[in-house]
Amino acid sequence: MFRDFISQSVSNNIKFKYVISDRCFSSKDNMIDIKLKHQKDFVLPVKSNRSLALSEKDKHKGAFISIESLRLEAGSQATFISGDWIFRCA
Repeated sequence: MFRDFISQSVSNNIKFKYVISDRCFSSKDNMIDIKLKHQKDFVLPVKSNRSLALSEKDKHKGAFISIESLRLEAGSQATFISGDWIFRCA
């Protein structure tokens, strides 16, 4: 349903740069669809029980951390790796 809504919005030529939603739509598949299929950026909160790698090296070593333990300072940037996908945020 969520991805259909995004696809229909693009088909209807609705101009937008970002997709913003609540965390019930924050799945990896939705993020991939938004970024790769529609070339849009997104702002999606994720559940605190998720884990991620902070670098490609960490991913290959299996060094995942809990999102709950992550602390970003204002103005900082981070790259999150989930499975085979890399997401950057500022």
